[in-house]
Amino acid sequence: MGFVGDVLNKINGIEIYYIAGILIFIVSFIVLIYKTVNIPKSDLQKYKSSILDQEEL
Repeated sequence: MGFVGDVLNKINGIEIYYIAGILIFIVSFIVLIYKTVNIPKSDLQKYKSSILDQEEL
């Protein structure tokens, strides 16, 4: 793998960082999906109609 791979293989306990990174990614992905699925339908209708509104801010 090269220089970086050799250096990382020599560090004891480095695997915990890989596991922590994957767990953080999975948890944040699940939270994002959960929050997206649970948006109230009235909010979605409001967002949809706001795109078509021609009002300027």
